[in-house]
Amino acid sequence: MVWSNKRNKGKKIAINRRDYLNRKMDACLEEELIDLFTFYVQNPSAENLDAKKQRIKEIGKELFDDGGSDAMENMFYSVQLRIKDEVGHDITDKKSWWNGISKEWHF
Repeated sequence: MVWSNKRNKGKKIAINRRDYLNRKMDACLEEELIDLFTFYVQNPSAENLDAKKQRIKEIGKELFDDGGSDAMENMFYSVQLRIKDEVGHDITDKKSWWNGISKEWHF
C-alpha cells in the first residue's frame, strides 16, 4: 500500500495495510468522540447522556486494546483541544471516565 500526504511533500511511502487501517480507525474514533463530547457538553439535560457516556468508555477500551495508555492519552488530548477550540468547553474532568481501563490511567 502506498501513502502520500503534504507532510511527506507528495512523496509516496509504503505502509502496511494494518498501519493504514489503524490510522483510519483512529480518525473515525476521534470524530466519534468529538461528536459524543460535543453533544454531552451542549445538552447537559438530555435523556440519552448515559448511552453517550457508555460509548465514550467503550472507545477508551478500544484505544487501550489497540495502543495502550499512550493511545488513550494522545486521543484524549487531541479531542480535548478540539472541543475547547470549537465548542468552548474544557472536558479535562471527563478523563476520569476512562479510569479502570488500565493501571496507568487514573485521573
